[in-house]
Amino acid sequence: MGCRKNLTSLTAAERKAFTNAVNQLKADGGYDFYVEQHRGAMGHGHGGPAFFPWHREYLLRFEQDLQAIDPNVTVPYWDWTRSNLNPAATESWIWRADLMGGPGQADTGEVKDGPFAGWGLIRNSFNRFGFPGTGGDIAASMASPHYTTFRRIENPHGAAHVWVGGFVGNPVIAPRDPVFWLIHANVDRLWSQWLKRHHDVPGFQPFLPLSGGPTGHNLRDTMWPWNGTAEPFGLQPWTVAPELVRPADLTDHRALGYRYAGIDAECTRPVGLRITERTDRQR
Repeated sequence: MGCRKNLTSLTAAERKAFTNAVNQLKADGGYDFYVEQHRGAMGHGHGGPAFFPWHREYLLRFEQDLQAIDPNVTVPYWDWTRSNLNPAATESWIWRADLMGGPGQADTGEVKDGPFAGWGLIRNSFNRFGFPGTGGDIAASMASPHYTTFRRIENPHGAAHVWVGGFVGNPVIAPRDPVFWLIHANVDRLWSQWLKRHHDVPGFQPFLPLSGGPTGHNLRDTMWPWNGTAEPFGLQPWTVAPELVRPADLTDHRALGYRYAGIDAECTRPVGLRITERTDRQR
């Protein structure tokens, strides 16, 4: 059982373990496969009800690949509605040289520092002390027990993509920048939080529609690419041994084997350990 943490709570060792595992997956050739999957998912994992379950499965498989490299790694989440600065407001927890690196250069957009500086990443030349916001829009969607209203969070999530810009600002190739995974860990966390908040509401449905929606976007539809279909294009290994992954299988993150700090009690740290981690984060 892994606990996905707010990036502001990561220790120095956890930041290093995460970035090392991502770089190793890239070196092994596994990372670019996820970029290719996302390229084909524009009509399968976006712009419809399956946005949340499709990305949940996608993120989980990526995390499991990282854990095959380092079993202790989980994908942290970036709450882009907050500034994510240290207590003195002198440093960003995310745009730092031991996590995501900084914004792009003013003239080229190229990322020059951080663990992924050699990836040729492109980002906007944003203020590293700024942030996209969109908390109000997210809060309004979270307040509704109706999935059709909740899933409007896909729009403010897009603001985070656009704010970072560069590769992340282009939905087709967004996973080329590892910031993508931190954005979508937060999206997944919000779905988990919404489910916990409203599950006792009479008639509550964790996902809609049950039927009648576009192919791949109904509760019991299987989703590309794991179902092995050739639309929009075939991908190994599921064209050989398809797996029937459905939204119905993905409405409980706990059943999938991971937890979120701030949602699940198992992720709460004893006081003494929290003090130790706070000291470690400041290194």
